[in-house]
Amino acid sequence: MNTHLTPPLLAPLLVLADHGHLRIYRLLPSPGRNKAHLEVALSADYPRGHEQYFEEDSDKAGRFPGNSVRGHHRQMSIDERLPMQREHEQRIVRDLSEQIEGYMVTAPDLAWYLSASPQLEHSILQELSPGVRSRLISSAGKNLIGMPVDEIVAHFPMHGEKAI
Repeated sequence: MNTHLTPPLLAPLLVLADHGHLRIYRLLPSPGRNKAHLEVALSADYPRGHEQYFEEDSDKAGRFPGNSVRGHHRQMSIDERLPMQREHEQRIVRDLSEQIEGYMVTAPDLAWYLSASPQLEHSILQELSPGVRSRLISSAGKNLIGMPVDEIVAHFPMHGEKAI
């Protein structure tokens, strides 16, 4: 009998992302414990991700003084917010996706989990290559970046367990 088994994917990775941070953890078994522990594989911060879209442009493009009523100036008129916000969001997603893709290329045998806010999660997955997406075990539409490392693992289904 000749069976060909593909080698199993090695210890999975947990990828956590928000607009300003990316953390990739390697999930490792803990000797003598039933729980796994996380080892930081990559940690990156994106200060631009926490800025407002208009903070990048010092000239306040598209903003004009509003009308004055009896000598009192009102707020500035509306700028081109939606296109600027959309571009700001796309840059953040592109930065995060490129970093994830770059790491996954160096670890081709590793499966992974993703955790990011629902909107960010979807956008990141759309930017990744099919090869990297095919190794995704599951994703959680939750932002777990600020959570203590010991509690992160409970949010992912491991070996048939149910996630929180």
